[in-house]
Amino acid sequence: MCAVFIGPGTSSQPCSDQYKGVRAFSEQETANLRDFVLKIKGDLKMFITIHAYSQLLLVPWGFQSQRPSDWVEVVCILTVSVII
Repeated sequence: MCAVFIGPGTSSQPCSDQYKGVRAFSEQETANLRDFVLKIKGDLKMFITIHAYSQLLLVPWGFQSQRPSDWVEVVCILTVSVII
């Protein structure tokens, strides 16, 4: 299953806070982040993103309602990361 970032909560208007872009990584900020992660992917152990607009901490499973089998470990890591 893939996350779909279109529909409610997104906008096709470039001046909108919820602008989704014209395609994946079409905006400079997301393209720069993608390039950086691809550059260090061999050394990358974890990637945590903070969705500043809503103050949400998103994990790769954030688009599904079913929790992964290692959910307890994920929560422990996130808790320590937020405290630090």
